[in-house]
Amino acid sequence: MHRPRAAPSSPRSTQPPGRLRIAFTTRALLGGDVDGECVTAVHNTAELLRSLGHEVVEASPELDGPAFARAFFTMICGEVAAEVAASERRLGRRARPRDYEVPTWALAMLGRHLSAPGFIAAKETLFAISRGVAPFFAEHELLLTPSLSRPPVPIGSLQPRGAERAVMRALGSLRAGGLLQRLLDLTPAVERVYDFIPFTPLFNITGQPAMSLPLHWSPTNLPIGVQLVGRFAAEATLLRVAAQLEHARPWADRIPPVHA
Repeated sequence: MHRPRAAPSSPRSTQPPGRLRIAFTTRALLGGDVDGECVTAVHNTAELLRSLGHEVVEASPELDGPAFARAFFTMICGEVAAEVAASERRLGRRARPRDYEVPTWALAMLGRHLSAPGFIAAKETLFAISRGVAPFFAEHELLLTPSLSRPPVPIGSLQPRGAERAVMRALGSLRAGGLLQRLLDLTPAVERVYDFIPFTPLFNITGQPAMSLPLHWSPTNLPIGVQLVGRFAAEATLLRVAAQLEHARPWADRIPPVHA
């Protein structure tokens, strides 16, 4: 999502971060289950942060997960439609279904039939949720979560298959705005994506800096990331803590296995 603002310049990130109040949670912000390896990654990182002198407490911001998920999906549909329209202007021709992956084209078709009030209502919902999250970060300087709800999956695992793919192909060929609008309810394919990324979308909307650090590794030597989220425009704090964590638990020599 394009934003009409830029992050301010930050002081040098190599300075020590000092003692911070850091919250952690393994409760999925958008619902769903979290794999035990991802839970272990967060708890191990919380202990490491405590050993580095930080105050670490278990807490998480409250939000209406279903309302956020629907509004976020609505906004994505509108923005994908806008990107497709921009590509048409650049190419000087109408876009065709074969120009895009099936899910992308289906999202664009949904977005084309959104009303302007519907799109704005979705964004207002997201902005209201963002304002509701702000007080949490007045009390906590960082939030620690899993990056994903489960360890890494093979490329393409989240792509729709079978009946889901057929429905998306049919959806992409529809032109009936009213029918498309009713189909904005979350499909199993979309729900599966949310289940995989229940911690990151919120901070795409709030605009807060966040990063994923490979501080835990699975028994099969795959990196299990943890997410650190900072206050708005506090990139320097994130970088300082990341440097502190990498120094305490280096990962540069850790290489996942390569499968042919």
